[in-house]
Amino acid sequence: MSRSRSIEDLEMENTGLKMDFALKLTAALTDNPFTSLTALNLANNALEDKGVSSLSHFLAGHHRGLRYLNLSRTSLTHKGLVTLAQTLSSNQTFANSLTHLDLSRNAAMLGTDDASHLYNFLGKPNVLIDLNLSGTDCSIDTLFGALVHGCCSHLARLQLSNNVLSHRKAKEPLPSMKTFFACAFSLSYVNFSGTKMSPEALR
Repeated sequence: MSRSRSIEDLEMENTGLKMDFALKLTAALTDNPFTSLTALNLANNALEDKGVSSLSHFLAGHHRGLRYLNLSRTSLTHKGLVTLAQTLSSNQTFANSLTHLDLSRNAAMLGTDDASHLYNFLGKPNVLIDLNLSGTDCSIDTLFGALVHGCCSHLARLQLSNNVLSHRKAKEPLPSMKTFFACAFSLSYVNFSGTKMSPEALR
């Protein structure tokens, strides 16, 4: 069987795509088992949970994984996140291939207990160097607790603007934050803009 030619980078940011496009794209990718796709950027398109979940089913069996995934501003909620996060965890290729992950500006996506599925992936050894969870209602203390066990030593860029320090009331500085910065040897950029922090946390 001859191998069909396939692109490696698919860049379709802000092109007015809807959920039905994601379903058709999934079908096309599934029909090409030899696809060499390693970068997918569908940011600022209204794919919604159904569209992202459909793509996740393809990625679950993608033999090469991805090195770059951008689903920022795609109307993704905690429901679609569960399927995506389970895919990232179940396909072991992603732990060794995914270096850039952007799920930012999906409002309240990480504001429920379902966020634990993403934290589970991030808490296992992986090769992420650029992570953007800005504007997702991410609990920073929970995230740091996961990153310490995942990609902390080689993470270079971390964007967490417009989130919350914790979903629970903390009277003392968060130990996960102190541990994270003590281990983040490669970190060169971090963004906490729009995130309320106590003086203790800042110190």
